[in-house]
Amino acid sequence: MNGTKSSETMPALHGIKILDLTQFEAGPSCTEALAWMGADVVKVNYPDANDDGTIGPVADAPAPYNKMTWTLEEALAKILESAGKTIVIMSGGSRVSDELLLERVDASLKAGATGFIFGRNIWQRPHADAETVVGQIKDRMRNYAKELGA
Repeated sequence: MNGTKSSETMPALHGIKILDLTQFEAGPSCTEALAWMGADVVKVNYPDANDDGTIGPVADAPAPYNKMTWTLEEALAKILESAGKTIVIMSGGSRVSDELLLERVDASLKAGATGFIFGRNIWQRPHADAETVVGQIKDRMRNYAKELGA
């Protein structure tokens, strides 16, 4: 042996990157499970939006970002582009309306996100409402996969 691991001893998700910025139990637990399988995963929170839905400018950011604004779609495209081949999972953050949550799902899928961790956005709803919104998310993911030919 030359000191390298064979594919038989490598974890299933070896080489996939992880960046977890969560603070609560479910997020870190999910990321830890992915890490046990050898994954490197980036978990990203949605950027804060202005009242008109735009992102930025951010006054304390370095130039030229301190003067730039983006739509949610543009911001997500930049985030996903910078991740390269790394799996990106979007975090839901605080509970938002069904409409905003589904808009975020659509924009994230279009930008190339791999999945979602929407704890509070799901379990803070009445059970029937949670089932409905989860079904809508699953439908969007299925439809997007079909569009990609997956």
